[in-house]
Amino acid sequence: YGFGGYNGVTNIHATPSSVRTGWRFSALSNSALYRLRLMATYASGELDNGWSYAFNVSARVGGNDWVKGVYYRNFAYYAGVEKKIGDAHRLSLVTFAAPGQRGAQNASTQEVYDLMGDNMYNSNWGYQNGKVRNARVRKTFEPVTMLKYTATPNENAEAVITVLWRTGKNGYTAMDWYDAADPRPDYYRNLPSYFWVENEDYDRLNKEKYHWAKDVWEHHLPEYTHLDWDRLYNVNYNSADGRSKYAVEERRVDQNDLNLAATFKWNAHRNFTLNGGLNYKWNRTENFKTMDDLLGGSYYMNIDQFAERDFAASEALIQNDLDYWMANGVAEKIGEGGKYGYDYLAQIRRAEVWANGTFRKGGFAANLALSAGYDRFWREGLMRKGLF
Repeated sequence: YGFGGYNGVTNIHATPSSVRTGWRFSALSNSALYRLRLMATYASGELDNGWSYAFNVSARVGGNDWVKGVYYRNFAYYAGVEKKIGDAHRLSLVTFAAPGQRGAQNASTQEVYDLMGDNMYNSNWGYQNGKVRNARVRKTFEPVTMLKYTATPNENAEAVITVLWRTGKNGYTAMDWYDAADPRPDYYRNLPSYFWVENEDYDRLNKEKYHWAKDVWEHHLPEYTHLDWDRLYNVNYNSADGRSKYAVEERRVDQNDLNLAATFKWNAHRNFTLNGGLNYKWNRTENFKTMDDLLGGSYYMNIDQFAERDFAASEALIQNDLDYWMANGVAEKIGEGGKYGYDYLAQIRRAEVWANGTFRKGGFAANLALSAGYDRFWREGLMRKGLF
């Protein structure tokens, strides 16, 4: 199936004729990631007319009981159809995907775990209108479609050609802010250790704020120990011109991935078998950010706040999209769904040919394998920053 590496090769038979015939149902509970998984599968097997088909649907839902704000809501499907043409040819078409989303947990410091009395503390969530909302949500939908042709002209030879295409979206959300204080509850400036350090060289000797922060954390006041969504909305509502100071971004890594694989197997002699093939990969991955939620505001400024700290006097240097600023004279205002921050392509082209000869006689076996390949990859920027 391939040249592989020191850890071997994984090959998955996904054609309908290879799926066990009939109906199957399953239910799984008590999982660490999700509460319940339901699955149904059906495969026709190879019918008298040469057709085979199969499908599968499943759902994984729920969270766990020990990490607040974590949830799991994923679905999956598989569908395939295959046709046997004569005795020597097979053609199959398969598609599958696992769309879904899950709320993530965030790591924190030992000081926070000690203050909360909980090593499972998760700083990603807070209450919004009395309901738990997680700021870190992983969202995926990357369907795979595969077309496969198999030829077996005789019992000693087989050739397979497969074309596989993967596309879709892969992203996760996170808090973003500009011209405002860090909203993360476990940000170091919100902790008691920031206000009091015995060493005078640190200039942190404010016992009053130290005791206040310690009391807030030890009493688990949600407006301080978790994200205060209502406050973030109010800040945006009261912002001049409706500009959002707080927002939720989605960091995306979207792939278009086209793969071609051709393999052959030839039993040249009762003691010698030759396998070989070629692989080609065309991949274009776009890395960018989009505005997921303005949290009640009207727009978000597309500028680099870190560059603004060092180059505040130069309006050009702080632009995330310099071309837009040069064309319009002002920084771009981003609405929900708009791209901002960065946008670039990672391009990959990869080709490989390989062959593997196996000699067997009695209890003795020997292999000789050869592989030659070509790789090319580069980055293509789609948004020109002022710093560049």
